[in-house]
Amino acid sequence: MLSPLLFCLYMESLAEAVAAARGGVEWADASRALRRTHLLLYCDDAVLVAESPAALQLMLDAASRWAWRRQMAV
Repeated sequence: MLSPLLFCLYMESLAEAVAAARGGVEWADASRALRRTHLLLYCDDAVLVAESPAALQLMLDAASRWAWRRQMAV
């Protein structure tokens, strides 16, 4: 049962790397507090979200660097 834990650790690391790129979209939750979402995760899928093509490219570059450092292919 180590595999799910390792997957979660890797995905958390990816989420932090993408968030540091300062992309994402801003939205208000039910209490009208502003939130920022960078990455949508479901099972083994990941979707980057951004407000502009330039912001998305920065996030893609950050994800690519993250993968390269871990000897992964994107």
